[in-house]
Amino acid sequence: MSRTKEIPRRRGRPPAGDDANLREQLLEAAERLFTRHGYAATPVRAVAEAAEANPALVNYYFGGKHGLLEAVFERALEPMAEAMQALLENPEGSPLALLDLVYGLADEHPNLLPLLVREALLPGGNLREAFAIRFAPRLGGRIPELVRQAQRRGDLSEDADPEALTVLLLAMVVFPLVAGSLTERVIGVAPVGDGRDRIRAQIQRLLKHGVIAS
Repeated sequence: MSRTKEIPRRRGRPPAGDDANLREQLLEAAERLFTRHGYAATPVRAVAEAAEANPALVNYYFGGKHGLLEAVFERALEPMAEAMQALLENPEGSPLALLDLVYGLADEHPNLLPLLVREALLPGGNLREAFAIRFAPRLGGRIPELVRQAQRRGDLSEDADPEALTVLLLAMVVFPLVAGSLTERVIGVAPVGDGRDRIRAQIQRLLKHGVIAS
């Protein structure tokens, strides 16, 4: 009785229907593993195995490991940059909307902010320069203008320093999300569930009593 030989999958471009799914699986696996083990310590083969994909597809889709890291950030940060632009174009756009944008990012990409700190913000990060050029001006760099808009509407005191307030807002919003497990253990509050509501309420209270015009 003859046996039907299995036809090996042809190398090169995957079937058209597989493109989006395979690319997304690689991005999900990379975001998770780069955060857990570090970019430098994570081989391409480990990412491919976690995504159940051929390692050659990393080169095919992203041009290599560094391109994969860039794509991880682009997938998450490009929509956020567009949302920041929409806030600037909204006459009622508020700096407080930053909280919802960052919390939404953390919910959709729970591994991204720790990876962002490690690879884009800290010295020696593999995406530090690219982030500074491509995304930082379109994210945090837009917040001072949101503050100025709120000042022109009379929502924020004219005494508020837009640039300094931006730094404080970023610290108050991002730090709890990056250090949540530590703040829960040491301080007793983490940016999830009721803890998130408590942190958000205190940020609003600080702005109201510190810089919002009376």
